Amino acid sequence: MILTLTESYLTDLFTQFNARLDSTVKIHKATDDNDFAELPASQAQINYMCFIKDVVIESREVQNIYNVANRIDFIFAVNHKDNTIYKQNFDKYLTEFFRMIKANRQYKDTAISTALSIIDITDIKIVNGDKFEDEYYLPTIEFESRIYDRDNSTIILKSDSV
Repeated sequence: MILTLTESYLTDLFTQFNARLDSTVKIHKATDDNDFAELPASQAQINYMCFIKDVVIESREVQNIYNVANRIDFIFAVNHKDNTIYKQNFDKYLTEFFRMIKANRQYKDTAISTALSIIDITDIKIVNGDKFEDEYYLPTIEFESRIYDRDNSTIILKSDSV
């Protein structure tokens, strides 16, 4: 359920982000690893995948808060490692989405669960900002989320997401 909540948060952010773009290039969620391997050789699509690196119960008296390490892997098709395209991708897409995460630090989706909510986003960083493999630019955004579990004993699932 933590991954589903995080994906819902990111889907909402990417929907807002894509609506702000004036070009046809939009950011799409890759549905599996094959999406990364079989991308078209064009720059008309940017894909991402979300991963949870680890979940730790916050070490305080009340143990209803989880510290979650999140990772968003991006893949941009970049022909011949074109530096102009690299700068555009880093500034227009990566940096701006980084700023959106920073500005939207709380989230709740009662369609997923009435018990869990993201109460804070911290330690946001861009890593692999210089990572190229073949014709792809592969940066990552990492962040920590603090998820509040309103009631550990009676989590109410609201969807078939688990």
